[in-house]
Amino acid sequence: MQPKNIVAIATKAAIYIRNALANSGSTDAQKATCSHHATQENLEVDPAHVYVDDGASGSTLDQRPALTAMLVAANSQPRPFDVVLVDTSSRLARSTSVLLTIVEQLMAAGVALIVVDQYLDSRNASFRQLLNMNGMIDEQYLVAFAAKVHRGHQGTVLSGMVPGGHCYGYRNVPVQSVDRDGKASTIGFMREIVPAEAGVIQRIFTLYSTGVTPKEIAGRLNDAGVPTSAARPGAPEFLWSPARIRGILRNATYIGSVIWGRTSKIRNPLTGKRKAVKKPPDEWVIRDAPERRIVSDEQFQQAQRKKGRA
Repeated sequence: MQPKNIVAIATKAAIYIRNALANSGSTDAQKATCSHHATQENLEVDPAHVYVDDGASGSTLDQRPALTAMLVAANSQPRPFDVVLVDTSSRLARSTSVLLTIVEQLMAAGVALIVVDQYLDSRNASFRQLLNMNGMIDEQYLVAFAAKVHRGHQGTVLSGMVPGGHCYGYRNVPVQSVDRDGKASTIGFMREIVPAEAGVIQRIFTLYSTGVTPKEIAGRLNDAGVPTSAARPGAPEFLWSPARIRGILRNATYIGSVIWGRTSKIRNPLTGKRKAVKKPPDEWVIRDAPERRIVSDEQFQQAQRKKGRA
């Protein structure tokens, strides 16, 4: 049974809505659920205080302008609302630490939180315990989803495709799959060698083997007007740089070796920024793709030995 909330004091309410994707249908559904609850509890919702974050991740506080605006309003004087309504705790955040941070900011401002679908009210004694339980469930969803995406990408690589991303020397050819309803979707990409770019790759390795430095190689390619991204029509052009040359020289893709999963990305829950962290070699996915070879093993190993002595 849904508990009755204490609403004698708090009469003004705001609504917070979050969609991982821009989805007006989901926005309308969340708004309808919260508005219906507000009517039942004699809460007055000002349309100016319906906050919507479209296409926003629930794992961070950053990059959610509507959430930021709501928290700013909650701390303003006079305060425009005393209660925030949200459909489910996952709409507020899918990270327990982020969820608790938001709740603590609201409570410090004297604003109550009501999670409609889960019958949670921050003014009830059991609120924090129940919120923690729901927060852990929401967080586990993200963990399980990330693992599912990882398995999907791993399967893509093992089947001879790549999940995405461009590599100079190749073009990505989308591989389509058709479901039972006849709807086609891209399940991965096959890489094909671009002959003109392959010639540039071979030239880079040859020059480097004769003692030409990455800085000098970049200069020669720029002077000759060699394009850097012909495989991507419409992509912006960049000049060759020593760092780009060094990246090519250590890229095992050019000997037909596919190495995937060398790093994982960890997101900072406050800034939303991701940091790449190296994974141990026994967790990498490695397969041979001889059809993608551009340079010989000897050329590649010579470049690695030369780099090691530099």
